[in-house]
Amino acid sequence: MNIMKNRKIFNSLLISFLAIFFVVLLGVFAIAQPKMAKLEQISTEEALAYTPPDSPDGRNFTGGDTIDKDRWPNTLSTTGTHYYNSSVNSYWSMNMSSGSSGDYKNTETEIRCDQGATLDLRYVINWVTIPISTAMSNAIAAGTVSMSFYAEWKHGTTGGTRQSSVSIDWGYMNSGTNDPLDNSFTSKKGVGSRRDGQFDSWQSTTVTIDGAVSGVNAVRISLSNRKSKTNFPNYRELDFFCKNMRITVSNYLNVSANALSKTYGDHDPALTYTITKGNFLGSASGELTRSSGENVGSYTISKGSLSDPGGSTINFTNSTLTINKRNITATADNKSSIYGDADVPLTFQTSDRGPLGAALGGTPERDTGSNVGSYTIRQGSVVSTNNYNVTFVTGTYTINRRSVTVTPNAGQTKVYGDNDPIIEFTAVNMVGAEVLNGTLERQ
Repeated sequence: MNIMKNRKIFNSLLISFLAIFFVVLLGVFAIAQPKMAKLEQISTEEALAYTPPDSPDGRNFTGGDTIDKDRWPNTLSTTGTHYYNSSVNSYWSMNMSSGSSGDYKNTETEIRCDQGATLDLRYVINWVTIPISTAMSNAIAAGTVSMSFYAEWKHGTTGGTRQSSVSIDWGYMNSGTNDPLDNSFTSKKGVGSRRDGQFDSWQSTTVTIDGAVSGVNAVRISLSNRKSKTNFPNYRELDFFCKNMRITVSNYLNVSANALSKTYGDHDPALTYTITKGNFLGSASGELTRSSGENVGSYTISKGSLSDPGGSTINFTNSTLTINKRNITATADNKSSIYGDADVPLTFQTSDRGPLGAALGGTPERDTGSNVGSYTIRQGSVVSTNNYNVTFVTGTYTINRRSVTVTPNAGQTKVYGDNDPIIEFTAVNMVGAEVLNGTLERQ
């Protein structure tokens, strides 16, 4: 019984040991295999997404001119061309001609590579991750930004063919990281161009990215270099020279002037606009203008000096400022004169013409008549004009009686007992040839 029992225990331990052994073996294979498969099938997108384990910075790197970091903007916020190195040969890579298999990176030159256990797996990736401004991010989301990455490159050290990719990506980079080579960057859209390059022969490549992409806060430019295992099987070197690297950024926004109106005689309203697509990369400067004129009519509102300090192209749609007629009230002044005198001038008063309104022209008229009485003062030639709608309020013209002084002529006599003669008199302040009727009487 003890022998059978011990045998069962031994068999159980053996089975457990074999199970653990195969699990460990499969685990090791599973860990190693994806990496090898990724390197074997590496593409631009896979290379940029792949993060090898870190090793001490600077290990197995050679000298040479590196990218001029002083040229890099801390934040990409304007349009135009931004240069990243000079027009002379500049290393942006490493020499992997020696050293053991392993993964390396250098944060100063922003390089990452995998040296590979075998020669045909060797590649090097070079990239720069640049934050962009909030305004640029909004413009990318609106689909108005285009970025082109241009680089001239060649291979050095030895002959043969190497496969190279030039790429530009828009993506999201977690804040607070000091290492743009780690996994903080997530590509949202990328564009790349792959081609074979020959030894010591300059090539140039331009890749352009555009379209509406939301949630972008960084742009990454990259060059990757991979040895061809078919055409270049026996060398380790992956030296990579590049020059004239630059990003050219353009942005446009569609802006429409707002249609406005005012009343004749008033000051202009503020000329405003609406952004119908895109946004300014900086604080908008300048102001709109309109064609000159203050009379009733339509006037074109145009772009004027409006501009974007961020360098955006403004596609501007004009609009119209309409000046409408002013409603105005003209009220006749009441007037009077003395019978027989000439009419006094007829005048009127107007309601508010506005700060810029011209005086209303024309003269009122009164009903005909010259005798004592009241006559209506009417609109006459005070009429509506191109700039005014006139409402006229009538007035009254009064002709008052004329004062006349009557004086009996001196020296009039008669003989006692005779009838009184007609008493003669003199009337002063009569009108023209008019005479007074009637006779004087004496006491």
